[in-house]
Amino acid sequence: MHPTFPSPLNPAVRRYTIGSAAEPAYTGTVRITGNFFDLDPSGATSGFVTVDGINLFNVPVPDGGPAVLFDLTVAVTPGSTIDFGVNAGVDAYGDTTGISAMISTLSGVTAGAVPITTATPFQKAYIDGSYSSANTGLTFTFQSLDVSQGSTAVLGPNDTLTLTNGPLVIAPGAVFTGNGLINGNVINHGLVRIPIVRLDTVSNIHGGYTQFIPPTPGPAPTITPVQPIVVQQDTLISFEGGSTGGAGGAGGGSFNAGNPVVIITPSVTSPGIIRLAPPPATVGYDASLEITGTFTQSTTGKLRLFIGGNQKGVTYSHLGVGQQITLEGGIQLVLQPDLFGFLPFNGETFDIIESSTGISIPNGLTLEDFVTLSGASYVPSLTLSPYVSGIEGDPDALDQIAEPIFTYALINSGKTLQATYVGSVPEPAVGMMILAGVTSLLGLRRRRQGGNSNI
Repeated sequence: MHPTFPSPLNPAVRRYTIGSAAEPAYTGTVRITGNFFDLDPSGATSGFVTVDGINLFNVPVPDGGPAVLFDLTVAVTPGSTIDFGVNAGVDAYGDTTGISAMISTLSGVTAGAVPITTATPFQKAYIDGSYSSANTGLTFTFQSLDVSQGSTAVLGPNDTLTLTNGPLVIAPGAVFTGNGLINGNVINHGLVRIPIVRLDTVSNIHGGYTQFIPPTPGPAPTITPVQPIVVQQDTLISFEGGSTGGAGGAGGGSFNAGNPVVIITPSVTSPGIIRLAPPPATVGYDASLEITGTFTQSTTGKLRLFIGGNQKGVTYSHLGVGQQITLEGGIQLVLQPDLFGFLPFNGETFDIIESSTGISIPNGLTLEDFVTLSGASYVPSLTLSPYVSGIEGDPDALDQIAEPIFTYALINSGKTLQATYVGSVPEPAVGMMILAGVTSLLGLRRRRQGGNSNI
C-alpha cells in the first residue's frame, strides 16, 4: 500500500463491505485478524483499522521491524464497512507497507475459506470438527488456516504447514497439535500443543495457551533452537507432560522428575507468561527449566512458579540460566497443597531462580502470591479472591492471596533469587528493602488489591 505524503490527509485504504457483491450479508460479530509489515528500507508508516468510521486499531509500523499484528472483534450488519489503511510517516519516501487481513465469524471460519479436505494450494482453508494429517511427508500450502470453535486438529510429525498470506487461527475452544513444521504466524484463542523439539515455533505464536510436550517418556531432551526464543505478549507457554497424540504422534508422558528441560540458545526474551508447573496428579514433574544463554523478562512478562514440595526443580519450580538474567514484570508464586498436601513451614526457603553470572532487576518487580483453587481449603486463614489472568485458555484456576506469604531476597552474590515462606502475616508498615548483590534487592514490589507496597 502506498499512502500519499503528507498523511493523514492522504492515507492508502482498502475497504471491505459486509454483504457487497457475492459476499455474505452477515449480521453478528466478526473477528478481524492480520498484520501490517514494512516493505521499504527507509522511513516508517502507521497502520489503522476502522469499522463504520470508528478507529479500532492505529499503531506505528516500524521500519524494517517485525510485522504488527491485530486481532479485533466487532459487531457488523450488511453494509458495514471495514477499512484497512496506511499513513505515511515523517519520511515522504517511507510509503510502502504490506497488509494481510482476514475477516471471520466468531466461530473461527474466515469468509471465503474452504474445508481443508478439498482446499487446493494457496486457498484459504479451515478445519471444522476433527482432522489429522496423514503424516507421510506432505506439505500443506494455504493462504491461511482456521481451526473453528470446538474443533481438534493434528499436524503429523513428518508434515509441514506453510501459510503464504495469513496466519493459522485457533478459535476459542479449539485444539491444534503441531507435531510437524509450521511456517507462518499463529493467532491462538484456544489451545496449541507443540512437541518440545519444535520449540522454535513459540516465537510465532500470539495469544492464548501453548503447551510444550515431551516427545517420549523419560528424561527431558536438550533443545537447540535455530534462533533466539521470544515468548510473545499476552501469550502463556507451559512445559507439560502428556502425549502429543494424533497420527504419528510422538508418544508422551511427563518429563522425568529432576531432569530439566535444557534450551541451548543465545537468549530467551519473554513479554508473555512462562509457566513452570507439573500436570495435575502426576509425580513426573516438569518444573525445571535451564537456559544456557541469557534470559530477559520485559515489563509485561511474568514467571508463574509453583510450590508443591521442597525439592528444587522436582516438587517446586526452578529456572536456571547460564548467563545474565534481567527481570522486569512480575513473579507469580503459587502454592499447590492439593497435589501432595505440602505447605511450607515458616522460614522455609526456595531457590526459585538462579544465574551463573547474576540477576538484574533494573526497574522493579511485581510479586504476587496465589494458591490453586483446589488447594484453597488448605489455607483457610488467608484472605483469597478469584484471579483472572486475561489469557485465553489459561489452564490454572487460582485464588490470589491478599497477605504476603513470601519474602524475596537476592543471595549468593546476586546470583540466586530466593523466596522465604512467612505464612499469614500482616504487611509491614515499612517495606523491607535490601540492596542488590547483598541479601535482597531494591525495586521488588507487591501487587495487592488496593495498591502496591514494597517489601
